[in-house]
Amino acid sequence: MHHRNRLLVLLFVLNFLAATTLLEKLWASGFSEVDRKKANDLYLTKCTKCHKLYDPKSYNDEQWDGWMKKMKKKAHLSGEQDALIRQYLDSLRSQ
Repeated sequence: MHHRNRLLVLLFVLNFLAATTLLEKLWASGFSEVDRKKANDLYLTKCTKCHKLYDPKSYNDEQWDGWMKKMKKKAHLSGEQDALIRQYLDSLRSQ
């Protein structure tokens, strides 16, 4: 059952990311196709390992920054991984 839920989340996220406007915004924010894929894969691997995906727009900047700091530690993200996921999620938040 857990595998099925992760698959459904993955399908949802992939469909969401396939939207043209999102891709254009990611590219405009300095994301190459390779970086976008790396960020998306890292986000799905690290974040869905322990919980569902939350809507980044549901939090103000202070709350979101607090969650990101907390989750960086829990997910054992390197500085580079943290920066990549932050840039990726910030681009989603700005829509």
